[in-house]
Amino acid sequence: ATTTRRSFDASRTDTGSQFRSSIVTVLTFRSSAGTPTHGEPHRSHTTPLMSYDEVLDLMVKEMHDLDGVLSRHLDRMEKTDSIGCRSCKSPDPGCCYQKVMVYVDEVLPIARLLKQQGRDTPEFRERLRVTGEEMEGTNNDDWFHRDRRPCVFLSEGRCSIYDVRPHACRSYYVVNEPHLCQPGETAGVWKVDTMRIAELFTDRSRTVQHALGLPSSTKRLYLGSLPRLVLLALKDR
Repeated sequence: ATTTRRSFDASRTDTGSQFRSSIVTVLTFRSSAGTPTHGEPHRSHTTPLMSYDEVLDLMVKEMHDLDGVLSRHLDRMEKTDSIGCRSCKSPDPGCCYQKVMVYVDEVLPIARLLKQQGRDTPEFRERLRVTGEEMEGTNNDDWFHRDRRPCVFLSEGRCSIYDVRPHACRSYYVVNEPHLCQPGETAGVWKVDTMRIAELFTDRSRTVQHALGLPSSTKRLYLGSLPRLVLLALKDR
């Protein structure tokens, strides 16, 4: 389907610097001698300033703070017709049929939630594996229009991980009627463009990768399908 973007300008706020500063501060590691370092840590010689759960709690808080920033900008732009997940009236939302690619840090709060809710079962892990592999082997248009596969986290027409949903879902604002978002629809989706804020997420992803001891550089970030990376996070914890 043709997607027409409407502009969104996040450059007028200092949210980016606040977001980046807070997550970098939390994920700063200090050496055994007590000297703070901001580079990639060596696990055997570092002590985290915060626990794993405390880091995830901060990440979730930042997600919610960003929701507020996006909403305020939409209000200033008089996008009163923008539709978010909770305001969508469709019983079968088409946005939840999209192919979703995520950074590794985005799935950590999701994996924790699934474990807390008792949803981390062998059956669900197998579903994540199969869906993830198929999603990564299919292009966006075929996944949406031909295969028409709903998200593994869609339950009774609503997102079951809404509070910790990834950036791709969090920033997906459309300004047309829900029936135009369905698979097979070719009229096109009017979407609010939030790409200018994407740098905040790549910065955070790079920082979290360092904190986890994963190899990283300015040219490499761990990116994969939502189901596959959630599965990897579940196996790792």
